[in-house]
Amino acid sequence: MVTESFFAGALVVFAAALVFLQHFHRNRSVKKLPPGPLNLPVIGSSYVVGRYSNAWDAFSDLRRWYGDVYAINLGSRRCLIVSSVEALREVLVAKAADFADRPDSLRYHAIFKDNRNLSIALCDWSSKQRTRRELCYPVMHPKQGSAEQSRLSASIETELLHLIGEFSRHSGTAVKPRQALLVATANIFYTFFCSERFSPGDPKFLRIVDLYNEVFHQLFQGFAIDFMPWLKVLQGKQLQLLREKSMEIYRFTTAIMDRRERAMASSPGVDQPRDLTDVLLLSLKDPATEGKLDRVDVAVVIEDLIGGHSVIANLWVWCLYILSSYP
Repeated sequence: MVTESFFAGALVVFAAALVFLQHFHRNRSVKKLPPGPLNLPVIGSSYVVGRYSNAWDAFSDLRRWYGDVYAINLGSRRCLIVSSVEALREVLVAKAADFADRPDSLRYHAIFKDNRNLSIALCDWSSKQRTRRELCYPVMHPKQGSAEQSRLSASIETELLHLIGEFSRHSGTAVKPRQALLVATANIFYTFFCSERFSPGDPKFLRIVDLYNEVFHQLFQGFAIDFMPWLKVLQGKQLQLLREKSMEIYRFTTAIMDRRERAMASSPGVDQPRDLTDVLLLSLKDPATEGKLDRVDVAVVIEDLIGGHSVIANLWVWCLYILSSYP
């Protein structure tokens, strides 16, 4: 009985100490943060969000109490919730340098070889990110009438014609369009970024499309482990599964790079890039950028950007849903 009372008392003292330290630290270092709900040790304000089936509903209700900009601790993560166009403009434009970094999630590390800074979309700002953006920007923003724009338009036209033919074969019957849209958008991205188009029935290609869809679905979800990293001990298998899926995509990407490098070696006089893959591979030997990126960086940039096809496909699904609902 004495031992149990001792441990119970020690637990109370420990909890009180955590509350005191949190309050002391908050008063010293977070004076400039806007108001927000009460933070508890370990879980922060997660107890508030946990009452809702959808976290966005919680944020909307909290907005009524604390305004368009408020602070909230989700587990150990300190967050700033921004809900107005004016505040968003301030965050994304006026104070872009202050918000240039990205959230640090164990799932992001698992997807990007235990280093989320390999990602072009989820990394913190750095000189490497500046190099990647300088290399990718011209390709990602083709000028009107340029060869890049013509190539992009041609790939879109090719896949749309194939897509129309695919849907026409199911005319008069119910069809689930999502998979066909994923395959079409994936081929548009691969054609534009890598100058490779895959047969819509290629099992290896379909496997990669499915993996991208699964990984990016994970990427855009919010899980407790993102805010409470100590849950890693309970989520080890899920994180390992993400690593394995990511590595399968990585091997597919490096195979494309290998084919391109062999083609370059067989035509040594050709040094004009055809696509983003050429731009990135040539940068490895360009004196101006040599040493700033390595082969792993190149592969991850390619697969990171190609993964955007999943987002576009889902946008198409929503467009079809709206068109069918409001003909």
